[in-house]
Amino acid sequence: MAENDDFYFDLNFLKALFHLLRHFFPCNDWKAFFIVLMTLSLGITNEIAVYYIGMLPGQFFYVLLKSKTEEFWRIIMTASLIYLGKSIIVALVSLSTSLLYLTFRKNITNAIHKRYFNEMTPFKLIHKITEKIDNPDQRITQDIERMCKNLAEKIIQPLLLCPLLMTYYSYRTYMTTGLYGCLVIYIYFIVGTIVNKLLINPLTKYTARVERAEGNYRYKHVSIRDNCEQIALYRGQKFERYEVDRIFNKLLKIQFIHCLWQLPNLVWKNFFDNTGGILAYALQFIPFFLLQSYSNFEPEFLAKVISNNAFIFLYLINCFTRLTDCAIIFGDTAGILQRVEELLVVCKNMKDNEYINIKQIEKNDDTAYVFKDVSLSTQYGQPVLKNFSFELKNDMNLLIKGVSGTGKTSFLRMLVGVWRNSYGDIYSRYNENDIAIIPQNSYLPSDNTAKFIPSNYIHEKPEFEFINHLTPGEVQRLVFIRAVIKNPRLLILDESTNAVGVAMEKKMYEILKSKGIQYISVGHRDSLEQYHDIALTLTGHGDFDLNVINKNSRDFFNM
Repeated sequence: MAENDDFYFDLNFLKALFHLLRHFFPCNDWKAFFIVLMTLSLGITNEIAVYYIGMLPGQFFYVLLKSKTEEFWRIIMTASLIYLGKSIIVALVSLSTSLLYLTFRKNITNAIHKRYFNEMTPFKLIHKITEKIDNPDQRITQDIERMCKNLAEKIIQPLLLCPLLMTYYSYRTYMTTGLYGCLVIYIYFIVGTIVNKLLINPLTKYTARVERAEGNYRYKHVSIRDNCEQIALYRGQKFERYEVDRIFNKLLKIQFIHCLWQLPNLVWKNFFDNTGGILAYALQFIPFFLLQSYSNFEPEFLAKVISNNAFIFLYLINCFTRLTDCAIIFGDTAGILQRVEELLVVCKNMKDNEYINIKQIEKNDDTAYVFKDVSLSTQYGQPVLKNFSFELKNDMNLLIKGVSGTGKTSFLRMLVGVWRNSYGDIYSRYNENDIAIIPQNSYLPSDNTAKFIPSNYIHEKPEFEFINHLTPGEVQRLVFIRAVIKNPRLLILDESTNAVGVAMEKKMYEILKSKGIQYISVGHRDSLEQYHDIALTLTGHGDFDLNVINKNSRDFFNM
């Protein structure tokens, strides 16, 4: 999403919501449907209890004014049982909405994970190669969490129950006040809805902006955590503080504007809620003064009628105010929901996210790679190779050299299918299962390494990223061991020995030779040449030099 793109509570929100509904309720998973039905059933039971509780004050007024002692104690016992039942029901409603939140989050997260971890989609999103999506990690974690919690615990139940309650209490209001009372309440709701619509749009926009700014602020602190040693060595604390303060102040500014837009929403919400109580008693004017419905009844009965009518009117108004209260929550949720849906759509429609399938050579061929007039450029159009033709035999090891920025790692990305060559053909005898790669920046999650070690050799599996507790040389050795354990046919090393000594480097390459593993290395050290047969030197602007290092390989070297 571009920096100035915003989300609103509009038709696009409804489209995003309907698109996500089939992921909230997947066809192959009945749990979400069942929990919604359970929540709805418990909610209806709770509303029945609320109705009987609402009738209790009128009964108390009547028996107190009539001085009916036995009836009074009977109502006390009945009320106690109703409140006990309601307390249990409220707890069950809370449990069911929590289960619904967990189910929603599981379904949406699984749907996004299925698309997000498809081939090179995360690589392209995070590096912003094809789509400008800010903070995909925040959208998958924090945004989904907030969206599902709001929908399950604050939105679903009012949206499902209020239409039923409004129908019932509208009928009861009509029977008491006639058409006039219903019209007054409905006009009251329509005015509230129009005002809410006008106030929600800016709130939705700034909610999405706050989430984006929060993600940028969090990412900066993650960057500081991951590079704390380098910052200490550079004495860069002042610079980092300046940058963090700048990003944080930008976040505070957006949050301040968000708070200002919340103010009119909250003022209107509270005004709308409180005036509902006054309106409930104002409507008593119709049956008592206009219609003269109770002119012949005794005072004790009138007290009961006034209490019961007030509850019915007030609860009908409450149904409307609950819907308008949802508006503010919807305003917050609309921006977040569209951020989640945007990520889902982008992941689903991602183009060219597959690893490039290099054409296969027959297994009995003695050639490992064939490059025919290959050209390669970076994503910004900078040429790395031009018209590169070369055959690498399966008993030859290639060293890729060149100064920084000439495209050595880019060449490796092309070999493993992450980048597509712009011209020419590449053939290989190796498929993806035959190749292991040790990238320049090692990634060593604890569980991944444990998979290759017999369980009886594991003393304890750490729950933290232990790579942060190792020296660069230890990391390179451990990553090398992990790659060799897999017994690949080809190992690609991107400056994978620059943190170890020359003696350890020699031992690592001797292991590869003893296991018969072919390798392609990127490096600057002169000591690397003795372990390789051919040197490809990238000189920049697409130019290159090919040189024979091992004279025994000269006969197999073809341009």
